[in-house]
Amino acid sequence: KSQNKPLGKAVPVTPIIERMLAALGKVYRNKGVETEVELDNKLTFYGDERDLMEVLGNIMENAFKYGNQQVKVTGMQKDGELKLTICDDGPGVTPEMRQVILQRGARLDTSIQGQGIGLSVATDIISSYQGQIEVKNSPLGGACFILHFPD
Repeated sequence: KSQNKPLGKAVPVTPIIERMLAALGKVYRNKGVETEVELDNKLTFYGDERDLMEVLGNIMENAFKYGNQQVKVTGMQKDGELKLTICDDGPGVTPEMRQVILQRGARLDTSIQGQGIGLSVATDIISSYQGQIEVKNSPLGGACFILHFPD
């Protein structure tokens, strides 16, 4: 392992994701969202647990909110990187809108309550760890958010 570890302790990722999925499953109970999870039990985030919770909470909630019936969360750690992917089967995000939604205050919709700062906050937090966020088409048909954190 390299010597230049980021500040912060090693935070186990899988239990946080499992807790959030359980909570979101209750909030969106009436939607009957099916979740699929593929996580290595040894996934580790090096940093502040609240930062990780903020990022995952925003992106996972969006998947539940905009997805129709399916949300898939996968995670792997290799080559010095923690990579988390959150996919849904909702309407997806067009390539033109991908840059927009990662900016502070941007909203694609005005019909669903929220301040529109969730994704930009997530982007700011990930950037503070020299990480990256990508938006792609989901194999489920909706959007896929891929989070990269160096470790």
